[in-house]
Amino acid sequence: SSNDNPWKSFNINKPIFLNTLTSLDDTQGFWINALQNITLVVRGRSSITPVFKLKQGFNLIGYQSLISNTPDFVFGNITSSINAVYAFNASTGNFEIYIPGVAGNLNFIRPGLGYWVNANQNVTWLFDGERYIMA
Repeated sequence: SSNDNPWKSFNINKPIFLNTLTSLDDTQGFWINALQNITLVVRGRSSITPVFKLKQGFNLIGYQSLISNTPDFVFGNITSSINAVYAFNASTGNFEIYIPGVAGNLNFIRPGLGYWVNANQNVTWLFDGERYIMA
């Protein structure tokens, strides 16, 4: 079941029964392995108050705000539940990192990107349109 293995994948070259990713959820982040530069247009409805159920360890989440903000602002209310936040910078091919109380080189959380959140416990967050808060 999906609770046993939260990791899903879709590969156009595999038989349909081997593809486990059947829908997209706006609280999740998605890692897309493209063979060339592409523009991905996603249509659908966004959650009014998205709920993020994070497991202890790494979680790939989406950021639904229309405005970029600093990590301290976006994660400021929930830093007690995270060890670090990572973002892949496609321009450099490296990960940027934010560690609460320490800093790092992840200076902005930007709309439309996915972020790896290393949670130190199972936790549920809400997103208020600008930042994450405890549920």
